[in-house]
Amino acid sequence: MTVSDTTRPDTKYFCCDHDAKSSKQNLKICKCSYLEQLSNFIISAVETLFFRTGQFIGKRPWAAMIITIVLFALCMIGLFRWKTEFNNAKLWAPSESRAWDDSKRALDWFPEQVREEKILIQAENVLTSAVLLEALELDTKIKVNISIDGKEYNSTCFKTGALCFQDSLLQLWFYNYTVVSALSDQDILNTINAKPVISPISKKEVQVELLLGGVSIDTSGRIKAAEFLLSKYYLEVQEPYTSQEPSPLVLDFEKEFIENCLEGLTGVVVYCASQRSFEDMQLKAIETDVYLLFVGYIVVIAYIMITTGRYNCRDQKVWLGTAALLCVGLSFGIAIGGGSAFGFEYGPLHSVLPFLLLGIGVDDMFVYVSAWDNLTPSENNLLAVF
Repeated sequence: MTVSDTTRPDTKYFCCDHDAKSSKQNLKICKCSYLEQLSNFIISAVETLFFRTGQFIGKRPWAAMIITIVLFALCMIGLFRWKTEFNNAKLWAPSESRAWDDSKRALDWFPEQVREEKILIQAENVLTSAVLLEALELDTKIKVNISIDGKEYNSTCFKTGALCFQDSLLQLWFYNYTVVSALSDQDILNTINAKPVISPISKKEVQVELLLGGVSIDTSGRIKAAEFLLSKYYLEVQEPYTSQEPSPLVLDFEKEFIENCLEGLTGVVVYCASQRSFEDMQLKAIETDVYLLFVGYIVVIAYIMITTGRYNCRDQKVWLGTAALLCVGLSFGIAIGGGSAFGFEYGPLHSVLPFLLLGIGVDDMFVYVSAWDNLTPSENNLLAVF
């Protein structure tokens, strides 16, 4: 519907359209609702903001670039507060959902006190002196060789009394190299088949069946061989136990634990798992795709040059493509750095941000180039005004 202003019969406009030359009188003639007037105000304000921003960039490009770089540098300071979130309840459940409330309540009432680390040794038969010596060698590497900030395993382990709590068959022989090397295979079988099997260190019963796998039993029901030997280590989260997060010392120890295990042993196969292993695998899965991002950037630069430019030195768009990707990088840095500064954690889904920004940024480049190419000569002359 159109109406004509009685004072300007040559002027026509759409009623309540934000593009119309609206005035209070026009809005009254059109009988625009308050919501339509509010919509007109918001849209006009946003358009004015973008127009003036573009006008400022056009008039003062160097100032705009300096402001952008300064903003980027300030946001980068926020990376000092960088934190990666791995809590599944926080990552995948709404913050006001029952799952999140129940998870938080459980951690508040039953806070995590220990973190479990596992080593699994595989051999044709692990119940031999040779294999136990290999297991003891790895045990020694973990307890002696790993040192974080001058603190060894004895300073980070979860203790029952004065002793580090640990599940391992090696405790039956005091973790002593001399004692284990003097054992015969029959001595080992006699020890683990005793009823009950009592640890000489903790004076408590050892559940042998839980530490062996692929067990072979003779006709009398006694264990005669096993293919797998399991050892468990327990690290203290930190004190006080009310915290839901392990200390950096524990996380660093777990990292060294994995690295020492991966060095392997002679004559046996070693598998190991730390409580941080799941989080490490999540990060590794993301990091393996990072190189694809750089390949994508190169492809996009080439695509922009081919589709928006011409095959000559003047009209090629290599610098335009480079500027587009630079804007993507700056946007990602500002988003991540600014978010970290305000205390927002980085999660696995944030790894798709560079790809989303890449798509949005490249799309804008085509819009800008097309808009520029569609200008008439007279419109090009108006650019000098800005």
